[in-house]
Amino acid sequence: MLRYSGSFVPTENMIKEIEYCEMCLKLCENSFLELNNQERFKIPINDRQVMEQIKRAQSVSEVEEITRANSLLDEMYNKRLLKYLLMDFCIYVGQSISNIKQFNPQIAFCLARKPFCETLCYLEKMLINPEETVKLVFSDNAQNKDIDNKNNKGINSKETYHAVLKILGAEDLKESIYDMRYEKNIPSIRAIGDRASHIATSGKGIKVESGELNFIFIEDNVIGDFTKLYCKILPLLMYYVVCVVKHLFNKLLGKEIDLKEFNKTTDEFFGKYYDK
Repeated sequence: MLRYSGSFVPTENMIKEIEYCEMCLKLCENSFLELNNQERFKIPINDRQVMEQIKRAQSVSEVEEITRANSLLDEMYNKRLLKYLLMDFCIYVGQSISNIKQFNPQIAFCLARKPFCETLCYLEKMLINPEETVKLVFSDNAQNKDIDNKNNKGINSKETYHAVLKILGAEDLKESIYDMRYEKNIPSIRAIGDRASHIATSGKGIKVESGELNFIFIEDNVIGDFTKLYCKILPLLMYYVVCVVKHLFNKLLGKEIDLKEFNKTTDEFFGKYYDK
């Protein structure tokens, strides 16, 4: 396997920025593991009529249809969707961070695009309305699940984002997190991810220029510039994700995640190491 052998050396601040991201990722992974350990639980049925319908059911799918129609599985579906969204997020981000540590920013940004522009989008929607999010996942129309589909009630709209900020009590973040993810020009995750994953033929700031094919001429100066960008963008995004997960746990599980040490480390990190 090819390994980086150039002269670019990360600064102490960049190393601390990646370490902070890894700490945030670990918190998300622990949240996934806790949900995974709760996979099996009993569903109480207090309605005698529903119980009779289930007894008369001829198949497992019919039982599921009855339980879904009577909202008996809402809690289970909410927890399972949260669990698998977290798993998806952690796998992609873990591999993304691994690649930035190997000085492969083009791959790191490719891998960061899905978790921050799509998976996180669904976590945000769950925070606002978990039942509606589950229904969307069960939709037979794949277009409804497209984050850019204007008919899907703004999965990745600024209105959704601002509603999440209000829940988090983080209105001071304003447009920063949204722009870091969706801005059409570099340095957003989406713009760089698009440029890194294919030959971009349109889009201001990302389309392939004369004499290049996106990221194939990746020498030390390019590696250095995009590694620095990654280290600037990711810590704030990871902080935001931890806050979203904390509130989701409180909403769906009625449980508080202890973030005292995390908050202490965060204050120190952003005050001392984060390059603004």
